[in-house]
Amino acid sequence: MLKRLILVALLFRSVATFADPVAYVTDVEGSWEKFLTFVHGNPHIHFAPWKKTVLIRPDARFVFGGDSVDKGIGDLKVLETLVDLKRRYPERVILLAGNRDSIKARLPELLADEALASIPDEMRPWLEEQARGATPADPDARAPRLRWVLERRMGAPHAFEFRRKELASRRRVKVARISDSDVVASFLKDLEPGGLLREYLSRSQIVYEHEGTLYTHGALTAENFGLVPEGDPSRRLPLREWIEPTLLGTRLPDSDWIIKGRFEDGSCSSCCPGDFLVRSLRS
Repeated sequence: MLKRLILVALLFRSVATFADPVAYVTDVEGSWEKFLTFVHGNPHIHFAPWKKTVLIRPDARFVFGGDSVDKGIGDLKVLETLVDLKRRYPERVILLAGNRDSIKARLPELLADEALASIPDEMRPWLEEQARGATPADPDARAPRLRWVLERRMGAPHAFEFRRKELASRRRVKVARISDSDVVASFLKDLEPGGLLREYLSRSQIVYEHEGTLYTHGALTAENFGLVPEGDPSRRLPLREWIEPTLLGTRLPDSDWIIKGRFEDGSCSSCCPGDFLVRSLRS
C-alpha cells in the first residue's frame, strides 16, 4: 500500500510540475455534459467552489479546438463559458475556429430579405416533405429557411429544436412557449455586436503553436502545410511566419464547407484552413 501511495505521489508531482501544461478539448458541439466530463477529468482546469466559474491552474493553458455548437442543448452555455474563459485568461486561453462555429457567420446573409425573396431549387423538395402532415407553421418566413440551412447546408439537423429547448430552459417556460421566431432571433442575436458566437469568432484563431505542438481544427496535411491563400503554391513559409493570423485568417472564399463571414466592422472568421488550401491549389 505504501509503495502505491509513493508511486501516486510521484506521478502527481510529475504532472503538477510539468512546464506549461495544456488542457485541450475539442468538438464539444453544444454538449454541456461533455464539457463537464472534460473539466472533472482534467488536472489543469476545474470549477470554482461555487460551481459557476471555470478556473485554470496558474501554470497551465487551455486550448479549445473548435466546434462549440450544434449537437446538444447547451450551445449558449458552452459559448458563455468559453468566452468568459477567454476574457479572464486572454493570454492562456486559446479558442480555435471550427467549421461549425465560423460557418454560422453567414446566417444573417442567408436569412436577409434578399435571400428569402427566392427559394433555392434544392430546397423545394425539402419544403414539400416538411408540409406533409405538418402543423400550422409560424408566419416568420425565416424559420423554414433556417431549418433547411442548418439541416442541409450546415450538418446540424437538430440544432433548431435543440435551441428551442435551451431557450425554454433558460427562460423557465415550457418548450411549446418558444416560437420559431424566438429560435431565429436567438441564432441571429449570437452574431450581432456583443453576441456570444460573434465574440467567440472575434477572439478565435485558426492555428496555434505551443512548445512544438501545432493545434488547428483540422484538414492540415503535408500537401498544404506552409501554404497561404492566394499565395505562390511553390513557396512554403517557415512555421512561425506561416501561422501569423494575417495570413491564414483572411480572404477565405465562400463555399459549402469553407465559408468566410464578414461583419460590418470588417472582421472575419474562417475554418479548416487546410481544406481551403487544398481546394485553392486544385482550382
